[in-house]
Amino acid sequence: ETPFLKKGSNLYNLDKARKLSNKLDDVYLVEGYMDVIGLSKSGIENTVANLGTALTSKQIQILNQFYNHIIICFDGDQSGYKAALRAAENIIDELKPDKKISFLLLEDNLDPDNFVNKFGKDKFLEFSNQNSIEIHKFIFNHYYKTIDDNPSSKATFEKKLKSIVSTIKDTYIKKYVLDYY
Repeated sequence: ETPFLKKGSNLYNLDKARKLSNKLDDVYLVEGYMDVIGLSKSGIENTVANLGTALTSKQIQILNQFYNHIIICFDGDQSGYKAALRAAENIIDELKPDKKISFLLLEDNLDPDNFVNKFGKDKFLEFSNQNSIEIHKFIFNHYYKTIDDNPSSKATFEKKLKSIVSTIKDTYIKKYVLDYY
């Protein structure tokens, strides 16, 4: 991070990935440079990475200029899951009617590069198509697992979700996400 390089405003490989936006609706956002390189080497070139920092709304705004569907695929370990949850809560405010943000949660402690090396491009794309979960459902599912069967726990759950949803800028999306909960 320098006065000239703002990591939260840039994405690794965006220069190459954006050229594919005329042909593809989806872009994969992964954690690291090596994931981008590994996926690209396997033929999945619509891939970018945040520059070793927490995912920012600015990065989502940039990707929304080029792609209709952002699929966030962090490492399939506990720290990757926690980073995905933090990212989801930080960027849900950027949901728009004509855009989609999903999360792809890998299993067995695999990162995207390992997954594609182990199973191949077609299996990765198939896994992505079958297992990507929309951002609001990802957040809901996470907090739903924490509910105990008592009024206080349910109230805490609802309050937390409404607090997160209240950050959504688009009033139409906010309305329908609130209806989902």
